[in-house]
Amino acid sequence: MWDSPPEGLKLDANYIDVWRTRIDLPEEEVKRYALTLSEEERERAARFTFPDKYEEYVVSRGLLRRALAHVLKQAATDFQFEYTDSKKPYLSKKYGGQSISFNISHSHGQALVAISLQRNIGVDIEKIRTDVEYEKLASRFFSEAEHKQLMQLPQDERARSFFAIWTRKEAFVKAIGKGIAFGLSEFDVNVEPQEPPLMLVTRWNPQDVSSWLMATIDSDPDYMATLATDGGDFQLRCWQ
Repeated sequence: MWDSPPEGLKLDANYIDVWRTRIDLPEEEVKRYALTLSEEERERAARFTFPDKYEEYVVSRGLLRRALAHVLKQAATDFQFEYTDSKKPYLSKKYGGQSISFNISHSHGQALVAISLQRNIGVDIEKIRTDVEYEKLASRFFSEAEHKQLMQLPQDERARSFFAIWTRKEAFVKAIGKGIAFGLSEFDVNVEPQEPPLMLVTRWNPQDVSSWLMATIDSDPDYMATLATDGGDFQLRCWQ
């Protein structure tokens, strides 16, 4: 599923491109990513006191810049980002009359960047961990139906299901640019990690269910990753 990007790769409205990299890279590679960042980004990176947080930021932002540079045939340092009120970065400049959407996620050693034309997109990756109090988190953040279904699963299946639900919800709220503050219980997704992700209920407007599509990103057996988008059917292209 994961290939090296061809030299002539271009964005296509029928596709969403997802790029992946490890974060625990050799020091020289992290430095090369850092060189692509803007002065503002380097200043922000320097404020991280823990090395792993510094690397997460530098590598994930550097991956975004490298991916944009590859498909738009520009230098990685050329891109200027602006920010919404909820701090979601975006490119104000259109390319060929079309707007470009992107989203970033990272978790415990892996980073993903999703890029698309003319869509709202969100991506989330999470490492599946058993040291998380997922039952309490599900009770607090999930809808009543999701929480009930999760708790009905065998104990050894709950962690994977929790992270499937979490990434589906996170991907959606990131796609609409709201984040968790939007309210993860305001909509329902299916809870089975082995099944394609689906939006089931949107409480603010029942008609919005049909506006959103999701896809599982096969990243690694120890991770769950989901992409959410509007704009109709699409195909995934995965690069590393």
